[in-house]
Amino acid sequence: SIMNKSLSILIIILCLGYFNNIYSQINVGGDFESKDTSALFEIQSTNRGFLLPRMTSAERDLISDPAIGLMIYNTTKHCIEVNIGIGCSPNWNCLQNLHALFQDEFVHCDSINPTKIVEVTSSTGRIWMDRNLGASQVAQNETDTSAYGSLFQWGRYADGHQCLQSIKITTPATTSAPNNGNVWDGYFIINASSPFDWLSTSDSTLWASMESENNPCPSGYRLPRPIEWAEEIAEWDSQNSSGAFSSALKLPLAGYRDNSTGTVEESANHGLYWTATTDGQMANYVLITSGDASLSSGNRAKGLSIRCIKE
Repeated sequence: SIMNKSLSILIIILCLGYFNNIYSQINVGGDFESKDTSALFEIQSTNRGFLLPRMTSAERDLISDPAIGLMIYNTTKHCIEVNIGIGCSPNWNCLQNLHALFQDEFVHCDSINPTKIVEVTSSTGRIWMDRNLGASQVAQNETDTSAYGSLFQWGRYADGHQCLQSIKITTPATTSAPNNGNVWDGYFIINASSPFDWLSTSDSTLWASMESENNPCPSGYRLPRPIEWAEEIAEWDSQNSSGAFSSALKLPLAGYRDNSTGTVEESANHGLYWTATTDGQMANYVLITSGDASLSSGNRAKGLSIRCIKE
């Protein structure tokens, strides 16, 4: 009967309250004796996970008056989101972006394992970094994966998007300012449509000089200009990947990250290195293969290697 059901529910509630008063904690799936005393609610398991509610951005926006701290898994953005309630509440942010929002910087592959700054002087007399930006060591051969480093979209700051495993997103950036609580901070922005830029309004000044806001190189360094690359190539024993590696720069073949799919292509076959300049809607880079080393240009949304030069 309804009365019996109501009585049963009341008994359960009273029991839960009793145990809660005794232990002040709830432990699910584990040995209560091994509970963490700092946790009010604990789930223990060695073969199962904790599953958050999964929903699209549109479904999330239908939540009425979401509490600050409310968490979901957003299937549109493919990330765990938290309502942080800053500014106009609700304010949903991916966990990957929270450090950037509050600390004005981004925890990513290059900040966890920063590129060691070691200088090398080339045959032209210019001073360069001895390894690719994001690389853990100087290349030991043309296909040394530890020397590949990161793959940057042209003009972007080192906000985490350059990490080879960074999450892909299709939302173009509406501002080039990094780590400003943008939904695209730290994401590799895919763009398969003209002008094939990660930025909705192209800007050709982003890497123009050492003082440029988005210069990803360490202090005192910048992106090389096409003429500087051309003069380096002319000094190599051969104008190809063999000459690139035998030079003082020891350039490896890290490949590139495709602007349409976000996948890494042609690693161990091609080396593509950005310059500081653009060419119309595209940007200039150096293409290195087993048969050639020359200047070219390509989509700004591609992810290419960077070798920094001293100012």
